[in-house]
Amino acid sequence: MYLKTTKNNLHSVAIGIVALALSSGAFADSNKLLWTTNGHYYQRFERTFTYDESKAYCESLSGHLATVTSDQETVFIGQNLLTPVSSFNYYYLGASDAAQEGFWKWITGESWSYVNFDSTQPSNGAGENYLTVRGGSASASWLWYDSPVSSTGVNGLICEWSFNNYISAAAIGDYNANGSTDIAGLYVDYKTGRHFVIIRDGATNTALKLIGFALNDSAPLGIAAISDLNGNGAQEVAVLYNETATGFSKVHIRDSLSGALLKNFNVLNPTLKPKSITQSPDLNGNGFSEFTVTGVNTVTGGTRVEIRDGSTNLIIQDANF
Repeated sequence: MYLKTTKNNLHSVAIGIVALALSSGAFADSNKLLWTTNGHYYQRFERTFTYDESKAYCESLSGHLATVTSDQETVFIGQNLLTPVSSFNYYYLGASDAAQEGFWKWITGESWSYVNFDSTQPSNGAGENYLTVRGGSASASWLWYDSPVSSTGVNGLICEWSFNNYISAAAIGDYNANGSTDIAGLYVDYKTGRHFVIIRDGATNTALKLIGFALNDSAPLGIAAISDLNGNGAQEVAVLYNETATGFSKVHIRDSLSGALLKNFNVLNPTLKPKSITQSPDLNGNGFSEFTVTGVNTVTGGTRVEIRDGSTNLIIQDANF
C-alpha cells in the first residue's frame, strides 16, 4: 500500500521454464490482478520461502509483501487470490511483531488500525511473529494467523505493487539503423492499468518509440520481437496475456513502427496458465520467425511448451513436462 521509486534498468529475459521450476505445491501462481479501488496490483506466489525470503522476493520484483488495511481489500484478495487454493494453505503478508511482542507493524509504515485475526489468534507462540493469511473459497477462511519466520505450514506469499513496473524486455534489432541492437521494454502502469512498450536505442538509451498495448486488469506476462509480418522492414512486437474475462491465453502482435494491431492469437488452452513468451527461429521455412509460449497446468502443475508460427499461429512443435 505504499509508493516507491521504480528501477528502470532492464533485466535479463528469462526462459519461462526456469521460472516455473521455482513454483511449489499443487497450485499455480495466480495472475497479477488490479484492484481498481486503490489502483494496486496483487499476486499470489506458491513458494516454500521463509518470511525474510518472501519479503526479499517481492522487493526483487519491485513490489512488497501485501498490506491489507480494510475489509474491502480482504474481500478482493480473498475472492481473486485465495479462493482457488485450499483452506489448509497459508501465505505471508507484510506485517510482524518481531520487534515487540503484541505490537504489530506493517512493513510500509501504514497505521495498524484494521485487523482480521482468527478468533484464536494471535496465539503468541514461540517465534510466531509473522503475519499469514489462510486460503479457501469462503470469506471465513481469509483470516490472519501469527506464524514462524520459517514453517512448512506456510505455502507462499502475496505481493503488492502500487507503481509503474517493468515486466520484461526483448532485443528488437537495429530499429533506427544506427548500427546497434535496440531493446523493447514491456511496462505496466499499475494506477491506470495501461500496458505499453518502450523501444530504446541500444547504444544511447534514447527512447525511440512508445507503443500502447492494452488497458485492462490482466497484466502482460512477457514480450518477444518477431520478424516483419507486414513488409515494412521492421520487426513486430508480440506480447503474451491471460484474459481474465474469458480465461484464454492471447498473443497480441503489433507493428513496431505504427503500433497497429496485426495479429490477435489464441494460444495454449484454458487449463493452462500462461507464463512466458520468447522468439524462436523460422522452423518451417516460410520466412517468418516463430514464438514459443509456456504455460502451467492449473490442475496437475505440469508445464506445456508450444512453438507457433509467427504468421499463422499454427503449432509447429509442442512438449509437455
